[in-house]
Amino acid sequence: MLDGKDSKQRALLGLSWLTLFSIGTYHGYRIGFPDLKVFLFAGQLIRGNQIFDLYFNSPDRFLYAPGFAWLAAWLLVFGSSAAIIAFQAIKFGLFALVLQRLSKRFGVLPVLLSLGAVARPLLIDLRYGNINLILLSLTLLAAIDSLEWRKSRGAWAYLWGVFSGAKLLTIPFAGVYLFRRDYRSLFLSVLGILSIWCLPFMLLSVMGGGSLSIQWSEALRSKGLPLETHNQSVFAFLARVFTETPIPSLILGGREKVWGLFGFELETMKRVFLGYVWVWLVVAFALLFRTARARAWEATFLLASILPLASHLVWKPYFLFLFPLAILVFRDERSRVPGLIGAVALNFASSVFLPPLGSAYFEAYCGFIWIQAFWMILVWRGLSSFSPRAPSH
Repeated sequence: MLDGKDSKQRALLGLSWLTLFSIGTYHGYRIGFPDLKVFLFAGQLIRGNQIFDLYFNSPDRFLYAPGFAWLAAWLLVFGSSAAIIAFQAIKFGLFALVLQRLSKRFGVLPVLLSLGAVARPLLIDLRYGNINLILLSLTLLAAIDSLEWRKSRGAWAYLWGVFSGAKLLTIPFAGVYLFRRDYRSLFLSVLGILSIWCLPFMLLSVMGGGSLSIQWSEALRSKGLPLETHNQSVFAFLARVFTETPIPSLILGGREKVWGLFGFELETMKRVFLGYVWVWLVVAFALLFRTARARAWEATFLLASILPLASHLVWKPYFLFLFPLAILVFRDERSRVPGLIGAVALNFASSVFLPPLGSAYFEAYCGFIWIQAFWMILVWRGLSSFSPRAPSH
């Protein structure tokens, strides 16, 4: 039976999530859910039998697996307004379930503080209508089932595979099931990935599916290496800080500025970034190795939090994946105050506390990644002395 304090914290957690969701959805309707508009436009092309225009006719670049357009088309069965409501409802329900499951494992307060810590990327994702929150939710739900070795494990892993196959961002996480010898979750996650990849081949033909897959590959390659200050990737940091390349800042109205402190060539930074990716892979494999041993929860959550960092494109909504890292920070009472300082910086440093030029420098020097590094240090410091709560039933 819940005591009064725990009940109040759970009520506050639910109210906080409902409030953030309502604010994000309100602003989404105000600006038209730009990313969701791209998905639904792709679905309209499918419904209009303009299948091979997916990667050429769009309000913005459609960079997802072609099978994802069929999912959007099925979402449009009752019209675009109903599709938007259904899409947002799916987000709300999935993440509410994540909050409920994690509260049982780690307690309500760490989850509540973590929700506030990632409020900014969460609101961005909600108003743009992207699938990052769905990906995060499915990643955590599938991982929790595997870590608790539930008899029902695998269903979330399959859905995770479908969405991971569409966006590719979280595919390395499938290694968790391999290293944990959770072959049911591994099989179903791979089946989900193959399902979304093979859908065009099943609904069109081998040639039709192959043509769309080639177009998708070319669309991904055409992304290039955008370096504007909104990109918080390690590569963007290296390019901005170690070269004299003029790079635009959206905070400064798109004005180009040389941010660099050094005069290295951009090609040199590309090679340095490649070396960083190899380091990332070593760290990822080390964490995967730990997911089947002591500290499995910590290793799994740390791996989830670094998934976006291997990419040369890390937009602000990707920092939603700091949520499991924040839980590891805030479960340790010693780390809560410094963790909250990082949370305040993540949410308010640029565009609120700092003037436009200061905000531009904060983003140009990838303040979001440094906050993540700070939180990882806090977690590392606390690992030797903290044991997670046993799950509640």
